[in-house]
Amino acid sequence: MTRTQNMTDTASPITLALAGETLCTRRHSSYDDAPFTGLVNLIRDADVSVTNLETRVHTFKGYPMPTDTMGHGQSYQQADPFVAEELRWMGFDMIARSNNHGMDFGPEMVEEEGEILDAAGFVHAGAGMNLAAATRPAYFETPRGRVALISLCTDFPPHCPAGEQRPDMQGRPGINAFHFDTRYELDTAAFASLKSAMQDFGLANRVKGDRIISFDQLFVEAERSQAIHTARQADFERNIRAISEARRAADYVLIHIHQSTKTGHRAADRIQTLCRSFIDAGADVILGDGPHVLQGVEIYKGRPIFYSLGNFFYQSETIKRFPAEFYERAGLGHDATPQDALDFRDSLRTGRTASDKVIAGRTGEAYMKWFEALLAEVVFEGPRLVEIRLHPVWNYHERRSQRGLPRLAPDEHAADILRRMQDYSTEWGTHIRVSENVGYIHPA
Repeated sequence: MTRTQNMTDTASPITLALAGETLCTRRHSSYDDAPFTGLVNLIRDADVSVTNLETRVHTFKGYPMPTDTMGHGQSYQQADPFVAEELRWMGFDMIARSNNHGMDFGPEMVEEEGEILDAAGFVHAGAGMNLAAATRPAYFETPRGRVALISLCTDFPPHCPAGEQRPDMQGRPGINAFHFDTRYELDTAAFASLKSAMQDFGLANRVKGDRIISFDQLFVEAERSQAIHTARQADFERNIRAISEARRAADYVLIHIHQSTKTGHRAADRIQTLCRSFIDAGADVILGDGPHVLQGVEIYKGRPIFYSLGNFFYQSETIKRFPAEFYERAGLGHDATPQDALDFRDSLRTGRTASDKVIAGRTGEAYMKWFEALLAEVVFEGPRLVEIRLHPVWNYHERRSQRGLPRLAPDEHAADILRRMQDYSTEWGTHIRVSENVGYIHPA
């Protein structure tokens, strides 16, 4: 069957191709090597192909957000409009937009990017000119069924969330931000130490009995120390309503979740609980990313949760322009170039340069895992999940000019990626059978 055949029977098999983070800044349609074209063909042959647009596609009409709210370890993302056309050429149909870079250049960027994606023929979700628009499901029509996409983010700078519209006030552009409120419980000794520190620093007014409000966080005295993360009820209910809407209007409901960059190869318990709640509410597939590394696959009630599919494109080192603050925090003057600033950023991330605000997290083998990803093909027959195919992707290159382009992984990397995915998925009893560099999951 081809994608253009006139098929209306939703019991016919439908294939969804899912990719993680796409941070793409360059043209890729000029490449013709087999590992790349083989990957392109997988994306094109699917009935619908989806990725998270981690870069921002715009022409600098907006204004850069302050470094103080961006975070000192975060870059400003930008790609020219041709990148949207290139991704459409590659075969992608739907774009998730809700992530921590969703407001790098402000409201003007959100609006312009939406227009660019529309012009390229994409269906997109997760960002908009107010909270309702950012949360709203987007729909893609295929001969084998209608697919809905909802995109949300749980780890973001404070300037990113879209705002709700009122009868007497316009909303605020931004992303579909999902908040977790954190309560830090400290045992008696730890609480006493923090209380003493507050007094030493002249912050005794932050202490209220068995509660301390400091570092923009709440600390309470308890029997043992632990962090308790609670999903904000308004965000939960809003997204559940969106899932209910999509469930009634589409044959398949796909939820994209951009989660924390700090969880390593296992999703935090709160993310796992949230993903299962979304499936309970009617979602068919969860597409996760954010940690910049691979995480496992869970089959929950016959529905797949891909906690993180990794960095599909990772062309973060060829962004052509940066704001003044990006240079200032590196101690660079007006004669510095973007590559100078990127050299400094990488020296911070790898620990070659010390910083009180950036923890080195990209060294040795751990850094190389940032260039591993999976393309997941998910096959349904009507409402029944029948097969998942995991294709290992490798996008590392020694030269910065070539780094970040996804290709089907060579044998040695493919075997390692799939073996680790088997390990990452064992806690849910997910069996991944490997054959000829492809991982297969067949739900029981």
